[in-house]
Amino acid sequence: MHTHNHSNEISYLAQIILATPFVLALIFYLIAVTVSNRKKKQWPFYRVILWIIGVVCASLAVIGPIADRSHEDFSAHMVGHLLLGMLAPLLMALAAPMTLVLRSRAVNILHNSIFTSILNVGVMVALHNGTIRYDA
Repeated sequence: MHTHNHSNEISYLAQIILATPFVLALIFYLIAVTVSNRKKKQWPFYRVILWIIGVVCASLAVIGPIADRSHEDFSAHMVGHLLLGMLAPLLMALAAPMTLVLRSRAVNILHNSIFTSILNVGVMVALHNGTIRYDA
């Protein structure tokens, strides 16, 4: 009788699920750069490289051989911590994603004083009327 071990299939599925946010972050950043380059001045190429390296560092910490080895080897575990907790955030912050977001037209609505006033009043009304409630 032949038994099947599906642990590798589950592992691959888990890695795909864990990789999805990183792939999406990379795609959205590259789309934002493309749109920004068409409408505003050229986005610095080194920032794109920093973003890509940052996403790759974060990805390596949760998927791939470093993540697999980190369950048995403390050094690999610490490399994962360094990649995910220190190097990736630094590189991604240096890529200035918020500056890129603020260049887009979609964010311009947040600069509209009428919209922000309605948003502010709406939250205050919901908070004080009990729509948003915290019962201790």
